[in-house]
Amino acid sequence: MKIRTVTVGIPDAFSREQLRFAVDFSRRCQSHFEANGYEVQTTRIISQAWEQIPNVDRALELDGRIIFAATMNCPPNTPFFPAGYWQDEGFNLGIGWQAADLVHEAFAEAPDIEVASARLKTLMEHEGH
Repeated sequence: MKIRTVTVGIPDAFSREQLRFAVDFSRRCQSHFEANGYEVQTTRIISQAWEQIPNVDRALELDGRIIFAATMNCPPNTPFFPAGYWQDEGFNLGIGWQAADLVHEAFAEAPDIEVASARLKTLMEHEGH
């Protein structure tokens, strides 16, 4: 299994303190997962709705570099590519698994969908600990 994304949601993308926290936290998460044998493909920081951004150029150049993508009309608290949107008072962490190998293992030679689903649940719970 790989980790497709570690996504940190922050309430205010224009807060240097929150942005620094999110960058540091996502790096620590990535290091932790990689030290435990997982490949982390991307890290992301997500924030408020597009219409709440007062200066688009500033939003795209925060921290001296171009940041992630702009999407519209996705539901709040969407953590995964291609959309990422966080709208809440606090911080959030989303982990996007790339777990086709677990699905294959769970469904291989399963006699029916109920057994396969139960196997997948067990595998994912084990992996998530």
